[in-house]
Amino acid sequence: MKARPLLRYSEDVRSLGAVACCLAVLLAPLAFEFSVEAMAARIMVAAFLCFVASIVTHNHMHAPMLRARALNVALNVALSLARGHSATGIVVPHNLNHHVHEGSREDWIAPLLAGRGPGVLRLVRYVAAASANMAVRRWAKTAPRLPRRWRASSLLEKAALWLLVLAVLLFAGWEGLVTILVLPWLAGLAMLVGVNLLQHEGVRDGSRDFVGPIVNWLLFNNGYHTIHHMFPRLHWSRLADKHREMARGRPRAHDEPSILRYLAKMMVSRDAR
Repeated sequence: MKARPLLRYSEDVRSLGAVACCLAVLLAPLAFEFSVEAMAARIMVAAFLCFVASIVTHNHMHAPMLRARALNVALNVALSLARGHSATGIVVPHNLNHHVHEGSREDWIAPLLAGRGPGVLRLVRYVAAASANMAVRRWAKTAPRLPRRWRASSLLEKAALWLLVLAVLLFAGWEGLVTILVLPWLAGLAMLVGVNLLQHEGVRDGSRDFVGPIVNWLLFNNGYHTIHHMFPRLHWSRLADKHREMARGRPRAHDEPSILRYLAKMMVSRDAR
């Protein structure tokens, strides 16, 4: 009898590779000496890879990568170490709040938190306000709770995170902890929150889609955001085809070919685009 593959979708070999690269770059200073310049470069690369790991985590929480539950829990732990935050920690604010209340006042990361003014100010304000709003509102009595099937994994993830922090602290001290883990983790999470503003600000019908091939290769088709909200359990590798199928050759008003070009325009804009 032929054994079933461990992965539900073969494309997730690249997802696992991205997480492995993230962990390798994060923990490299424990094995190698870095100059000040090399450490600064490593922090920037690690921050981006932590952001990518958060995208992989997002995809995994919607459509688990592995067939065996135990392996998915082990992967949750690895993802938590890569992004600096519990993998299942995104389920409540993202799956159970953002997808239910997309863009409305009940959405804990609603674009309205960005306020008004120059784009760069809106983006900075949004990252701070949305992060704080999520941290506070998830503990409200009326907030959804993490489903029971994820609670054991959540405990393991948090324990693994604290053990890693303690190990790095003992090995490298406070300064080492900050440069090795804290800065990349925080920057990666800030990018994750900030990209939500680019996808949702100024859009009433669906999301803004970034359809460039490079960004979607790097971020596992996260640019195809409208389709993701319509079919949240659709595997990331199928989003591009579904987007083209729904568009039927007619570009949507909020299709953007380049996320970097849009970000540059948004940063100097006076209000929501």
